[in-house]
Amino acid sequence: MVPPEENELDSFNLDVSQVAREDLGGAALEEVQWRIRILGNGYPFELNGANLSYVPRRTRVYEFLLLTALEDHTRNKGEEPVWSKNSELMFELIAFECVKLYFGGRGLRTGFPSHDVRERPKRFRDVSALLQREAPEWLWIAGDIDSDAPYLRLFTDEQKDATVDFVVWRKLDERPGALYAVGQCACGQNWKTKLGELSIKRLQAWWQLPPVDPIRTFAIPRVIDASQPLKVMTLEAGLVFDRLRLTLLAEAAPDDHPLRCGWLPPMSTYIKNWAQDLVTRPTRPAKPSPPPRTAAAAPRSQ
Repeated sequence: MVPPEENELDSFNLDVSQVAREDLGGAALEEVQWRIRILGNGYPFELNGANLSYVPRRTRVYEFLLLTALEDHTRNKGEEPVWSKNSELMFELIAFECVKLYFGGRGLRTGFPSHDVRERPKRFRDVSALLQREAPEWLWIAGDIDSDAPYLRLFTDEQKDATVDFVVWRKLDERPGALYAVGQCACGQNWKTKLGELSIKRLQAWWQLPPVDPIRTFAIPRVIDASQPLKVMTLEAGLVFDRLRLTLLAEAAPDDHPLRCGWLPPMSTYIKNWAQDLVTRPTRPAKPSPPPRTAAAAPRSQ
């Protein structure tokens, strides 16, 4: 775990003053200072000397992503999360909205399970049919999309989302040749095993893809720092959206955007109760000692 994560969690679980009483030091302090440089006013914590204070920002996206990352770390295997029962689904929706903001276009959430049967039909074939209607450059080629033939049901109905959690596109005009991005989200501790799962070649089993290959994207609720080289991850997974990049996009969203209008109701109460649950959970692991930084440490990826 990145050193300051538990300090951040503690800092918005205290009293009304919301001022952490635990000093930061060494690598954790350096990490927080780096996050402040990246996020500026979007970082929901402030340093007072070596103390970390919680100052909530409007979207609460950073806090949500922090808790999503910690939730999987603190619960026992097979245990159902208390406050984050739908956290993976909510994370996909946040990542989807943020990537749409980045590309400045439209999109379709294709991930399983459905968040809304109108926006994301339950069956894989129905999602594909909707995608083809919305983005005609994606042509279904795996048989008659409306057929009930047994072989086709077996071939397609066992698919959940073909590793694609969302598709985003930006068109210049009505002619072919739009920019497309496909995205995969990973919340769990096994996120590193998913870096290469989203394969453009594999998607060609289902669709004739647009003439310009889609850009792969990979979203995680964690912060990628120098210990996890971003350049290597990008080569494996495509454009990476970690907690910092997702927060930057969310905090810069227009005032009327869903991320700025409390579309995850009620976000502040939800986060407060979830954080308290993590802090009081008996299985919460002890805080690890941060490793010392050395002069030979790899530089941060920007």
